[in-house]
Order: sequence, then C-alpha cells, then structure tokens
Amino acid sequence: MNQHLQARIVFGDISLCYERLEHNTGRAHAGNVGIKHAQGQYLGFLDDDDEFYQNHISILINILTKYDYQAAYTDADITFLDFDPENAVISAKIKRLFSSKDFSYKELLIDNYMPLICLLFAKDVFREIQGFDETFDIYEDWDLLIRIAEKYP
Repeated sequence: MNQHLQARIVFGDISLCYERLEHNTGRAHAGNVGIKHAQGQYLGFLDDDDEFYQNHISILINILTKYDYQAAYTDADITFLDFDPENAVISAKIKRLFSSKDFSYKELLIDNYMPLICLLFAKDVFREIQGFDETFDIYEDWDLLIRIAEKYP
C-alpha cells in the first residue's frame, strides 16, 4: 500500500495538498514529507494550533522578492483564548508580543528566538540543506534554522 494517502482540499482560493502518513513518524519526517510534496516557490509552516495574520505571507513574499533573500521572518504575537461554553464563543483573553528580534546568527546559536510559523523560505533552500534532520525528536526546527542561517545570513 502507498505510504502516503493523498487528498485535495480547497479553501477559497488556497489549494492544499494533504499528505496523510500511515504512522506517526515525528515532526521532522512529517515536515520533510511536506517539503517533498510542496509545489510553490516558497515554503512556510503552520501548526494546527497557530494562525497567520491576513497579510503575513504577502509581506514575507514582498521582502523575499524585493531584496532577493532566501528566507525572511516576522515578529510573533501569542494569544491566550477564553471559551464561553454558554454562548459557544471563543475570545482573546490575553494578547502580547511573543518574539521580536533582529536577526543575529550568534544569538540564534544560543536562543531559538524565531518561531517556525514566522518564517518563509525559498524552496531551493531546503534542497541544499536537505530539510529537517529526522534524528531529532525535539528542536528539529532550531537545528533547521541554524543550518539555513549558516548558508543564508
């Protein structure tokens, strides 16, 4: 049986290709499967418990194309939600800046200060650095960022 089951899902004008893995093989492997099947010029990551601002991707694409960068990132907010079960309403309880730092390779080596959701990469970057290291159970995103930053400051 094929290792990946594929289904085409369309959300408005955003077309997604969903790859279902038969078994949980970890975040790094799942990320590499996604990278392998991605068809766009740029790649980004969005976990199921995260949300983009409406103009997040367009801002990053503008920076990548205007300045010929291979990767770009934004600040990040964190929002704690509250649920009112009587009215079935979810509302923002607390919203604050989570991360806002200028890029520093030296600081990246000691502090994982760029949430993966904040970044957008040229797809070719992943071919060169060979994606996520699947031997990592945690910090696979930090390792990826360090390896990218070594080649693309």
